[in-house]
Amino acid sequence: ENFSEYEDIGFKKVKKEEANDILLELDMSLSVRGHKVGIIYAKEGQTEENCFFNNRDTSPDFEEFLEWIGTSIELKGWDGYNAGLDTEGNKTGTHSVYTQYSDYDIMFHVSTLLPYKEEDEQQLERKCHIGNDVVVIIFQDGNTKFNPTTMVSIFNHVYIIVRKDVILSEESGNTLYRFGIVAKDGVLESEPLLADRLFEKSDELRALLLSKLINSERASYSSPRFRQILRQTRVLKMNDVYKDLVSLHQNGSH
Repeated sequence: ENFSEYEDIGFKKVKKEEANDILLELDMSLSVRGHKVGIIYAKEGQTEENCFFNNRDTSPDFEEFLEWIGTSIELKGWDGYNAGLDTEGNKTGTHSVYTQYSDYDIMFHVSTLLPYKEEDEQQLERKCHIGNDVVVIIFQDGNTKFNPTTMVSIFNHVYIIVRKDVILSEESGNTLYRFGIVAKDGVLESEPLLADRLFEKSDELRALLLSKLINSERASYSSPRFRQILRQTRVLKMNDVYKDLVSLHQNGSH
């Protein structure tokens, strides 16, 4: 094929195989296959962020939820998706919770599994991870109202509140969960719709919740802040591709 007409307007022909590799790398870098989701444990009566992050012991209901939502994994030596957690020296805790949904990897940043420092009232190491998650699950014991303004994070955009209905669960003999959804301005509503309904714990509900987590993160990208971040990221990556292709051309790959 004659490319001279394109060269006249600034296009350069490069070797197909090498150009394909560069474009494939760009495509993979813009595709999100791994998701990191925060999980915060809130005891009954707790309303402040610092209280949440200072929790060290948990409850049987919270542990039941963790076992249901994913699988406990040992971080040291873990060779899968790690969501920024240390897999060599236990610097971010010894264990985490991981799962897969469809073709997606999901690693949970669980507040009580991240390192606790006695001298740090704000538990900044825990907050560093969860504060950078787009979607955060707030598991609450009891019925204390969750106030999202207590959470100080630029990146948290969707909070999914989970409560076990203890009374109805005991009456039915099955674990029953209620969900609430709180999102920042600019985040579009995503499916499935879970808020203000009572669900029995099941594999089907787990699939719905995992789908909700992924869709909530995607919906958050429509918010003004994320639109700006994504636009800047794409421009930077396209500039890198342009430089790589120009380098190929200059090195004689044409």
